[in-house]
Amino acid sequence: MFLKNTSLLCLFFYIWSSEALEPIEDVSSSQNDENIPMMYVNESILQHQIASNILTKFLPNMSWESNEIVLDVGCGPGDVTKKRLYSEIQDQIEKLIAVDRNEEMIKFAKHSNEITKIEFKTMNIEDSISSSFYSNHFNKIFSFMCFHWVSDKPIALKNIYLMLKFGGEILMTFLTNNPFFQMYKILGPDFDEYVKKIMPEPVLFIPKEEMKSYFETAGFRVIEVYIHNKSIEYLEIKHFIDAVKSADSLYSNIPINLRERYFSIIKENFWNIPELTFCNETGKITYNYSTYVIHAIKEKL
Repeated sequence: MFLKNTSLLCLFFYIWSSEALEPIEDVSSSQNDENIPMMYVNESILQHQIASNILTKFLPNMSWESNEIVLDVGCGPGDVTKKRLYSEIQDQIEKLIAVDRNEEMIKFAKHSNEITKIEFKTMNIEDSISSSFYSNHFNKIFSFMCFHWVSDKPIALKNIYLMLKFGGEILMTFLTNNPFFQMYKILGPDFDEYVKKIMPEPVLFIPKEEMKSYFETAGFRVIEVYIHNKSIEYLEIKHFIDAVKSADSLYSNIPINLRERYFSIIKENFWNIPELTFCNETGKITYNYSTYVIHAIKEKL
């Protein structure tokens, strides 16, 4: 993904607008923790809703031609790519290529979601060499809840700009602040090498104007950028923990023999994250978060 990414998810929750969402069957408890892609799929209600809302708002304002080539960055297990993005644009495209840096996610996506017009590939958007193979290749580039995992955002944006055709558009949404990075700071030296693979450099909150300047420096003209504040309510701690495991890039990339110790440290430090609140009376956990939504274009020559 990556991935498809991604943010904290839950199996039972309510969006801040008080609109109740139907719970889905909790099948993750019967699965081995190693089946992260399936756990992710089972807990992707929020991912689907965010993608659906963003596409509904922005697709009518985007310029479309026939037989376009489209890229989805951070596709994870591919369910959002296929059910949300592809279902909305299938008549306008020749090909949808979806990429994620997590090989396990892509393997799952190929098996479960690949069809004639969708192709899943392993790619790290921060890798300029692999990105160069798609120079001026895509008419549109989308990314849903992935970019907060990107450590070097200026490099990633330059690569995205390179891959986009002149006149092409990008639409991205991602967390303004990744809460996992705060937790990674308290891990011991046994986890340093794995943290550096996920987060080579510290990733801090980037203000709106600075984030906009990243896109402009890469060459884009930003059409719209805004921050959307939301909250999720987890009805049980168990579902919150399952959600964290499925969304945590580090958890899925450390050796199995370290996972129990890793997660015991994480659980002890959950409540140091200011965005999280716990109600002793009800047992509910509320996660307050903000997302960037950015629509930009690579101007024609």
